[in-house]
Amino acid sequence: MRILKNRKGFTLIELLAVIVILAILLTMAIPAMNTVMENARKNTYITTAQEYAEQVQINALSGDFDLPGVGGAIVVATKNIELQRASDKSTFSATYDYARCYVVVVNDGETTGDGEVLSDKYIYFVAMRDTKGNGMTLKDETTLVRNDIKKGGITQASISSIDSYSVGGSISAASLGGTSLSRASYTFEYVDTIT
Repeated sequence: MRILKNRKGFTLIELLAVIVILAILLTMAIPAMNTVMENARKNTYITTAQEYAEQVQINALSGDFDLPGVGGAIVVATKNIELQRASDKSTFSATYDYARCYVVVVNDGETTGDGEVLSDKYIYFVAMRDTKGNGMTLKDETTLVRNDIKKGGITQASISSIDSYSVGGSISAASLGGTSLSRASYTFEYVDTIT
């Protein structure tokens, strides 16, 4: 019988051990990557919502429409807001449900007893939903966190249709999620077009 002195290559057992170790590592890495990807999508969704709120502020300061008086609010559909790098698709690869994507600007400022305005305090709330039910209900854009963005589960009933705001009326502080708001409700008007 011959004994091999300089054996080259790996035995079948060694190759199987390496394959098993790689398989174990992959089963741990894939869920972690899915979590990273999901968090990135949610972060981008938040950034897009904040960009819409910022663009509403820029449009108002440019004189495209008037900001509300103290105790008032305006509702602006996101379909009327142009972003520099806008897309019709959400970060979850579904088209935005524009009937349920809008920015609400509330003026929670102060007045004197005579109604004289002491200060304006504008707070921007954003609601966004795509056709797969991903998104967020009406939230203050400055306090958005990843947990506010839901993957699926945001039904059409969760967010009022923009059509319900087109006639004007009153919006409650509770529907804005604004526990720190000073009024129980705000009279609002709908901004249909931005010049």
